[in-house]
Parts: sequence; C-alpha cells; structure tokens
Amino acid sequence: MSERIILTDGRWFSEDAATVFKESTTWDGNNHISNATGSQWEHEWLYYTRSGLWVLSCYSQYQGTPDSHEEIDEDAAISWLARMDCHDDDGMQSLPTKIREMVAAGLAGLEM
Repeated sequence: MSERIILTDGRWFSEDAATVFKESTTWDGNNHISNATGSQWEHEWLYYTRSGLWVLSCYSQYQGTPDSHEEIDEDAAISWLARMDCHDDDGMQSLPTKIREMVAAGLAGLEM
C-alpha cells in the first residue's frame, strides 16, 4: 500500500507514483548539513507527481514540528534541483525531456 502525501491545501498524491529527489548535504566535520536549508535539523525533499505537479516537502527533526507539503512552480523546482545538483539522480530519467534540459541549464547558470 503506497503512502498518501497530503498537501497543506488538502490535495494528495501517492508517494509510490511520484519521483522523489532528496536534498544534498555537506559534511561539516561533525554533522551532515542540508544544502537546501543550511541546517542539520531542517530538511527538504522534492516530488514530481504523476499528474506533473512539483511538491516541496519540508520536515524537521525538532520534536513537535509538523511536516509541510506545498506545491511549487516549475521555475522554483528547477532551481531547487540545480542547487541540489540532482542532474545525475536516477529520477531525472523519469522526468520529461524539457524538464531535464531546464535543470541542466539551471545548473550551468550556477557554475562559476
């Protein structure tokens, strides 16, 4: 049975039917720090749903902090994927070609 992820507006999607991209992290010598949030305690994952929506999931390791799942626009999703350096993730191959090309362009724009 797949897990339903419920967005803050009440819509939902099946986690099993979506492509997930996990944040990248950097080891600071003591902890893995999220490159998405800059925190060792706050985290983000990005989902691409079967219906073509982008959902940013935010969760915390702080006790009592609720998870949130918000739809974001394509530009924000592509920027997130480029910042997390997701261009080599297995999930990228399941995305439409147009999206993969936009992520590659976004990544090239971040290079120095």
